[in-house]
Amino acid sequence: MLRLFSLLLMICLHANVQGQPDTSGVAAGQLEHALEVLASDSLKGRGNYTAELKKAATFIVNRFKAAGLLSYFDDSDMLQFFKDGAFSGGQVQALNLENYDPKRWLANVVAMLPGTDKPEEFIIFSAHYDHLVAERRGRDSIYNGANDNASGTAAMLALAHYFAQKKGNSRTIIFCAFAGEELGLLGSKYFVQTIDAKKVVAVINLEMLGRTAAAGKNSFFITGSNYSSLAEIVRANLNGSSVKLAREQYSSGGDLFLRSDNYPFAQLGIPAHTFMSSDDTEGCYHRPCDEVRTINKEHLLNVTNGIIQATRTLVDGTERPKVYSVPR
Repeated sequence: MLRLFSLLLMICLHANVQGQPDTSGVAAGQLEHALEVLASDSLKGRGNYTAELKKAATFIVNRFKAAGLLSYFDDSDMLQFFKDGAFSGGQVQALNLENYDPKRWLANVVAMLPGTDKPEEFIIFSAHYDHLVAERRGRDSIYNGANDNASGTAAMLALAHYFAQKKGNSRTIIFCAFAGEELGLLGSKYFVQTIDAKKVVAVINLEMLGRTAAAGKNSFFITGSNYSSLAEIVRANLNGSSVKLAREQYSSGGDLFLRSDNYPFAQLGIPAHTFMSSDDTEGCYHRPCDEVRTINKEHLLNVTNGIIQATRTLVDGTERPKVYSVPR
């Protein structure tokens, strides 16, 4: 009888643990390391068509591989090559991480974690990893882009590692690091031409999460929240969390939804939105002071962990956002 009681107790305890949300969270050290690498002076702002953007792509590929992710494409380098207005051709197929010329081509980095129960349904986490090469000269001539958008890219990499280690995601998770955003969303515009939109349940684009100017500490807002029910799902999932969903910001004219990499997906009728903590009215936006030293690392860590909770029912396959209207 005692052995039976002990066995039943163990089963109950195990069931209780299994029923609790995972709170282990992302690795703070990995998050900070990615931020510091991507926003370092050595990458000179990660400008498009530069050797430094290729170095950033190499770093992202290596992080994806180290986490155990698979390439979304047939090649092992996880790269999707494109350039201004030239989105096809056999020449692209012959390129890889070693032999592509960054002065001629741009590259999206795309990896995936296959779903356990609903592998044909996709949740996409994305962030653009390009920024700007400064035209000014002076004491500090590097536009490091720590907040815009090393912060979002670092958060995406941390989420990729977290979900890869946690395992058990019901839906397939795709992680996209887009190039060409600063040139007019080129990377995301190309990628949407190569994916079956009917399979995409939601797109969570991560942008400027390292400062609190627009949303407040330990908070983020969702752009274009009136286009789908995603904000409602996120708000419910965050109930009881220390991370909050703030009111959508319109301080930059209300066009943030149209100017981030969520937009090409949204035009296809996909619930696709950007999660942000600051916007382009923030003082260091596209300026040399956008450096790691001005990032609120505690906030970035807390918000990244909050996004895990916010998207929990999307990843586990229990909820699907509804589209209210399609932007044109």
